Amino acid sequence: MSAGIESILPSWSESAIECRGVCMSYGKLNVLSNLALTVPQGHIYGLLGPSGCGKTTLLRCIVGRLRISKGRITVLGKPPAFPGHGVPGRMVGYMPQDLALYDEFTISDTFWFFGRIHGLTSKETESRISFLIEFLDLPEKSKLVRNLSGGQRRRVSLGAALLQNPQLLILDEPTVGVDPVLRFRIWHHLLEIVKNGQVSIIITTHYIEEARQANVVGLMRNGNLLAEAPPEKLMQQHGSLTLESAFLELCQSSDQSASQLHLNAEGAEKELHQHSEDCDESFLILSGSINQEVMEEPKLRVDWNVWGKHIFPKWRNIAALMIKTFVRMKRMPGSLCFQFLLPVIQISLMCLCIGGEPKEIQVAVVNNETDGLFFSQSLLWHLDNSSVHQVFVNQSKAIAGVEDGQYWGIIGFGANFSKYLLLRIMEKQVTEQIVDGGSVHVWLDMTNQQIAFTLQLKLQEAFEGFVKDVLGIQSYLASLPVKWFTTSKPTCFYNAEWVEGYNGSLPNGDRGRRKSRFGLCKRPKANGVKPSTVHVACTPQAAKAISNKDQHSISYTLSRAQTVVVEYTHDSNTDMFQIGRSTEGPIDFVVTDTVPGSQSNSDTQSVQSTISRFACRIICERNPPYTARIYAAGFDSSKNIFLGEKAAKWKTSDSQMDGLTTNGVLVMHPRNGFTEDSKPGVWREISVCGNVFTLRETRSAQQRGKMVENETNELVDGSLVDLCGAALLWRTADGLAHTPTVKHLEALRQEINAARPQCPVGFNTLAFPSMKRKDVVDEKQPWVYLNCGHVHGYHNWGNKEERDGKERECPMCRSRGPYVPLWLGCEAGFYVDAGPPTHAFSLCGHVCSEKTVTYWSQIPLPHGTHTFHAACPFCAQQLTGEQGYIRLIFQGPVD
Repeated sequence: MSAGIESILPSWSESAIECRGVCMSYGKLNVLSNLALTVPQGHIYGLLGPSGCGKTTLLRCIVGRLRISKGRITVLGKPPAFPGHGVPGRMVGYMPQDLALYDEFTISDTFWFFGRIHGLTSKETESRISFLIEFLDLPEKSKLVRNLSGGQRRRVSLGAALLQNPQLLILDEPTVGVDPVLRFRIWHHLLEIVKNGQVSIIITTHYIEEARQANVVGLMRNGNLLAEAPPEKLMQQHGSLTLESAFLELCQSSDQSASQLHLNAEGAEKELHQHSEDCDESFLILSGSINQEVMEEPKLRVDWNVWGKHIFPKWRNIAALMIKTFVRMKRMPGSLCFQFLLPVIQISLMCLCIGGEPKEIQVAVVNNETDGLFFSQSLLWHLDNSSVHQVFVNQSKAIAGVEDGQYWGIIGFGANFSKYLLLRIMEKQVTEQIVDGGSVHVWLDMTNQQIAFTLQLKLQEAFEGFVKDVLGIQSYLASLPVKWFTTSKPTCFYNAEWVEGYNGSLPNGDRGRRKSRFGLCKRPKANGVKPSTVHVACTPQAAKAISNKDQHSISYTLSRAQTVVVEYTHDSNTDMFQIGRSTEGPIDFVVTDTVPGSQSNSDTQSVQSTISRFACRIICERNPPYTARIYAAGFDSSKNIFLGEKAAKWKTSDSQMDGLTTNGVLVMHPRNGFTEDSKPGVWREISVCGNVFTLRETRSAQQRGKMVENETNELVDGSLVDLCGAALLWRTADGLAHTPTVKHLEALRQEINAARPQCPVGFNTLAFPSMKRKDVVDEKQPWVYLNCGHVHGYHNWGNKEERDGKERECPMCRSRGPYVPLWLGCEAGFYVDAGPPTHAFSLCGHVCSEKTVTYWSQIPLPHGTHTFHAACPFCAQQLTGEQGYIRLIFQGPVD
């Protein structure tokens, strides 16, 4: 026998585990060095060695928990963690040295958890639990793991490894802390399960002598395999009576013969040949000095389905983890409370440390103004008194107070502040002295930046409120020349449309589209079209243009034998939006016939709709000034527009085709814009190509009106579009910026309610209901006599008839007329100014500002095919009375 470190190994036909040239290191520390190991199929392999020699690291590499630095490992024919391979998984049972058990689980919970992970059925799991509890001499299965002894815990861990009857068992010191009787039973069971040759076991132990029961043992030291052979052969080779003596001899020989470790390959092969002749079986002599070649790893192909299943987690694993979490939370109520309370405690501590918005900030106010307008007092009145406490002092005391830390800042006004401020607003050019005199001078103590920033914000908010009170709807003229935008919606906002009144309903829903409001934003990709080629008669090119679903076209049928088809091509500078009754994909805004007043949907669904399925299209320019133009008719799902024989159509002076739709698209542009000075314009009809005409005798007449040369189809703020059944109000982005918001309307509602109007009959306080409640009459709802405008609560004074549709006599002035509840008009886009809601439409009772009711009462909205009448924009109900509206007269509180 050579003096080097060597071992002998019988040759087996198949191997459960093969390691060749395996190297593993943690940083600069080499744990495994060029290691070669073979675990025969159907055998028990005992891996022996002192603590820290690399046994546990090797086992973790075998099960795929660690990745080796160099070499090759195959487990049951494939590398560990190979897609579709059950290692790690059901094919391998692994008992780690450090027990991986949950203290909150019972013994039964532990086995059920691993059973779900491995995909065992309930029947299989129950059967295996019963066997393992009896075999491992475990206590009752309802006992918690945290109440078990150390030896019992190791037995539970061993049971988890044996649960699924794996093909490969990897046990890291399973018999530590186990009594001799149970140790004998464990080894007996291991020997039984390997008899059929289907199960292989690799086991580590500090009890070297018990490893003699293994078929093969491997002796490790310092990351190297000193010997690998059957125990009897290894003892016989070294002339030892015990396996421990052979191991000690190998260790001593390794230390003393370090210089002989580097044997050449030829000497190793010669010694191998000698041992082969002397032994009854064929032995392989492995020496630590042999330079072992690592065979090239075969390339294994993976099916995409297998790869996908390997990447994505299995549902059974997710279910097992969820059950595990719920069980642990149930068994640890204290930890559960801590998990939920910890964020609350953190937020509370953060709020206590940082604090909320500062309150009662002492600020010195130096007001030197002597002018009679006193704009300075109005501005200070808008300052938030809950956050800023104003102290009026002279300039010297203010400066001294700031230096002493008594005040956080100074707000100063010049002697002619109001006068100079008016000059700044009214005059085109002023001197620097006027600019300075009309400015608010603020000095801030910046030692506390949070307080300083709060003062800046409150002063800015006070100035905005002051400007709105002084300038009203023209307050934007004095606003800061800075507009803030968020990056969450990078698209540009074009315009918006509102359907006047109620926009009907769709039996199957509106497929996500807004029923009464639609905002137009720049599309991610332009979809606009423009006319290109004209095909006359039924030519093959014309037929191809109509049948091509990728080609937009308009077909004008002149007769059965003659058709003109105009092809439209893509326009990268415009976006197209389509409006109609159809719910098909090309329609962006679905509209249905408007239901006036409070009629129910069931009353109107039987009436045939007069709105075209593809009523109109709007083309918006993608670049400033974002001009929007309207055209009659929209493209259908096949990207075609068909004008039949009966539709009005003609050839224009430039040899192009144009026409009108059956029901027509009418447009009215307001004069002076959509403001408090607005006046109604004249209704016009828009053609398919966007030309403007006077109205026909009826909506469906074949004779077109006269062309209006000096008007265009460009939509402006406040333009009204009628689709023969629904009227749309067009609002521009700039126009909406100067329109009162819903928040402003809510503030007006609260202001009216804060005045506590009372019913002069019942002496009860009235209150406008929330704008979200549009249909349910409230007990405190104000009611109005439309002939005189007196506001009451609902009562039966002087009349015992039902209230709906009945006239009543006003107890204040004895006039008789309709008696209706009042509702605040909640759609802010219909308001022409931000005035207080002092007037109501007759007969519906919707309340808004005086200029808003005046404007809408003057607009004749199309009704049917040839009539016009004014209507309430909030409910589309026809207006009655001489003016169509009434001024409200409230009774103030008597206390």
